[in-house]
Amino acid sequence: MTVTDPFVQGSPFDDISADVILRSSDGIDFRVYRVVLSLASPFFKQMFSLPQPVTEPEVPNITVTESALVLDRALRFWYPGAEPVAGETLDEFRDTLEAVILKYDMQFLIPNAKKHLRKHIDQDPLAVYAIACCHRWKDVALEAAKASLRLPLRHFESAVVRSWII
Repeated sequence: MTVTDPFVQGSPFDDISADVILRSSDGIDFRVYRVVLSLASPFFKQMFSLPQPVTEPEVPNITVTESALVLDRALRFWYPGAEPVAGETLDEFRDTLEAVILKYDMQFLIPNAKKHLRKHIDQDPLAVYAIACCHRWKDVALEAAKASLRLPLRHFESAVVRSWII
């Protein structure tokens, strides 16, 4: 999918029996279940425990700040029945981590996230190091730091790291 391609919503986020809709910042609806969100995320558990207005629509809509692409990747990383995104770039994975770990506090995903991040160590150890440091994952940061020692001395300009600094 290129940047100009329209986002196409698909299974399992098009289930008409879902009891809540997550609406991306670009207006795409993801039909999901409250119980699944609540079990995975303290953020959603607290949100759904708050009293709701009497005039609440039949299926409540929650607008989130993530784009459809980021929300789709984040949900596919953990949602039951969803196929994970194959070939996710390190930038895309970083955006996914920001949503699921930092924003929605899904701490149970950390072991799987570390495993996924480690797959990128050989290709871009400096970017992996930066991501690991942001999340305070010392074990992954140490592995990435050691892998960076295999880089030529003048190869310290990772395109991904540069894009985060600028």
